Amino acid sequence: APARPAAGVALPVASASCALAQGTSSGGAVPFTVTLTKGIAGFGMNLTPDNVVVAIKPGSEAAACGLIQPGDRVLHLNGQAVSVDEPVKSFAIDLADGAAA
Repeated sequence: APARPAAGVALPVASASCALAQGTSSGGAVPFTVTLTKGIAGFGMNLTPDNVVVAIKPGSEAAACGLIQPGDRVLHLNGQAVSVDEPVKSFAIDLADGAAA
């Protein structure tokens, strides 16, 4: 599996901000950024209402990226903070297929 990035590292493919599930030895989450291209079936992640990744769809952008794992929480999409009240889906629905986020 690819190495997970350190906090604050922007990858060449990047713009959804997430936090690692396991966090750090001090217990804090480690934010990282990735950019995925929206396909016909979305980005390839199943999320809970509070934006936690529960599954990665095989063959999807999220799977190809290799960094996002179940348990990670999506914090932002294209710079917009996401929450239970404004989940990822509320922002992603407006993105055209083929758009990078």
